[in-house]
Amino acid sequence: MIRGRTAKNISSDWNIDALEEKNRLQRKYRILMGDLEAARIHTQEYIHKQWLEIDVLCKQYMEVQEKLNVSQSQPYRQSDRHCGQQLRALLKRCDQLDKDMERERLIQVKLKQEIQCIQKELEDSKLQFQAQEFEEFNGNKLENKLEHTQNCINMKMAEKHQLKKEVDKLHMDRVQFQQLRRNLDKELQKIQRDINDVVDITMAAQNERMKAHMKMMMMMKEKKRIDEFMATEYREWTGLDDALSHRHGESSRYVGRLEMKEKCWTSSEVSEEDLKELFRRLQEVISEEDLDMLVTKLFQGEERNFNLYKYLNEQNSTSEGLKHQITELKEKIEEINEEDRKKEQEHQNILKQMKVQWRDTKAQTLEYQSRTKQVAETLDQIYTGVKRVFDKINCDRAALEDMLCDSSGIKYSSVMIYLKMVEENIDELLAIQNFIKSKVQVHDPELSEEEKQTSDFEPPSCSDDELLPIPHEDDVSSGKTLESV
Repeated sequence: MIRGRTAKNISSDWNIDALEEKNRLQRKYRILMGDLEAARIHTQEYIHKQWLEIDVLCKQYMEVQEKLNVSQSQPYRQSDRHCGQQLRALLKRCDQLDKDMERERLIQVKLKQEIQCIQKELEDSKLQFQAQEFEEFNGNKLENKLEHTQNCINMKMAEKHQLKKEVDKLHMDRVQFQQLRRNLDKELQKIQRDINDVVDITMAAQNERMKAHMKMMMMMKEKKRIDEFMATEYREWTGLDDALSHRHGESSRYVGRLEMKEKCWTSSEVSEEDLKELFRRLQEVISEEDLDMLVTKLFQGEERNFNLYKYLNEQNSTSEGLKHQITELKEKIEEINEEDRKKEQEHQNILKQMKVQWRDTKAQTLEYQSRTKQVAETLDQIYTGVKRVFDKINCDRAALEDMLCDSSGIKYSSVMIYLKMVEENIDELLAIQNFIKSKVQVHDPELSEEEKQTSDFEPPSCSDDELLPIPHEDDVSSGKTLESV
């Protein structure tokens, strides 16, 4: 059952709540007082700053007022009016000067037009005079120019023939180089085939050697087993041989005695005492008193000795067969070792021959590489000469680029096209030269015989170049091209 609260407890709770509320209000009051103090300090600082700004503005106002009073005085007003009059006069003067400058500019334009007209008339008169002079000295100039062009064309033709010879020589060198390269490829393929054959033979010999080694190991194990078996059998055989020889000796002695006794019996010279003595000795040896049993044991001993003798003969024949097999195995092992030594010697000889062939092939490769480098340098020189001639005679580069679809420069596959264009341009120049010479001969019939021969010079036909095949660029070891200048 819940106990009721007393009035004292209720009042104590109210006092606690009131104290907590009081403390909360006091904290809030202190916070508000702190905020009020901070606001007051901030307001005072702001008011102080405003007063300082008011003082500064008052000082500035006083200075401006003083300057205004000074400017509004009588002397300054008169000075301002005088300056204004001077400025208006200067502006009028500037306007007048602008008008004068515009008028002078128009006059200068008219003068320039007149000067241009006069210069044009002078140029026309000069051109007429030059035309007259050109008509007078045209023959001499054309002759000098023709002679110079003829000399240049002769030089270019000589260079062209020289380049053509070098190209023919390089073509022959290329054919020889390709032939040598094919031969070297064939030799290399042959050497590779020989190497592969030697490797196959070596691998086969190695396999045979491994098989022979495994077989020899098996034979050695079999020989070891046979030796152990032979040793065991030999020990048994020696033991049996000793026992058999001992018993055979005893039996032979007793048989000899019995034979002697029988002889004595047959000769009726054996006495009863001798027989008793012989029987007694046999009993001592065989430990048997019954005569029938004694005879039976003697026959059994003889039969056992005969069987042991047969067994020994069989073991001897078996041991002889095993010895013969061991001898054959040893001979086979020696033959296999001899074959291995021969194959190893052949392998070493083949390796030496291959090394010698490799050194020779390497030396030939270096020689061919040096020759290829020389051919590439010669081709570069030819490309440079063709490019120089091509530029000097001003060939149509756009048509060449359209024909080749490439502007990277002269290559091995395009040098003949360059030479063909050079030859065509030279043919055109020679045709122009012949035409000019014919015109000069009409006006100057005293032309020298040497110049006539020079004018009658026939250029080589392009069919000579068409005989030369244009190889692919990959056929040349050096893929160098000349860059455009």
